[in-house]
Amino acid sequence: MVSDLIIAALTDPQENELFVSNALNCIVEGFEIIFDKGLDKKIALEFYDKIAIAIDEVIDDGIILEVDSEEMANRVSFKNIKGNETGFSGDGTFTSALNFAKGSLLGLWRGK
Repeated sequence: MVSDLIIAALTDPQENELFVSNALNCIVEGFEIIFDKGLDKKIALEFYDKIAIAIDEVIDDGIILEVDSEEMANRVSFKNIKGNETGFSGDGTFTSALNFAKGSLLGLWRGK
């Protein structure tokens, strides 16, 4: 339970309970990091996209990928836990990524 939300995982009866518990704990702790003011139904509906991405970072196609809540929160919120912006937050980052991709494609086209 998180505030007025219930987070549940449906698994195969043969699934390791510790792995599932670690994944659920990662999701809950990641929500605490991402949503500083807490998570309730209203915030969950407002930021459903972040919640879906957070769950997808932890569990993808039934496979547990991540159990570190800080790493998951970093990828979802595109910033460090300390608040320093990273990732795709600025136009300069996108432009440099686009230029890098353009240079790589030109290199492939020229046979380099």
